[in-house]
Amino acid sequence: MKIVKQEKLHEVVKVSERGQVTIPSSIRKIEDLRKGELLEVVYRDGTILMTKLDKRGNLELALKLLGKGLAAAGYQEKDDILRFSGEVRKKVHEEWTEER
Repeated sequence: MKIVKQEKLHEVVKVSERGQVTIPSSIRKIEDLRKGELLEVVYRDGTILMTKLDKRGNLELALKLLGKGLAAAGYQEKDDILRFSGEVRKKVHEEWTEER
């Protein structure tokens, strides 16, 4: 990966009707952002900050989001959550082995 030293890069982006923004290609190249990577979005005092998460950060955030999603879907008991995660793991494994 080529390391680019820049003090500041200023770009203007437009928010779409669905609230989406496109990160300029110059920034995606510098940060080596790829499709599917997670960014943490923080709002503080009128400033919106996006930070690329490392793989560990991706996993931690994904697990937090999964926990919130499971609770919202009514999975409260440990046995229910374990049964659901087993089903998901089986589906993912099947898809993964089909792709190989």
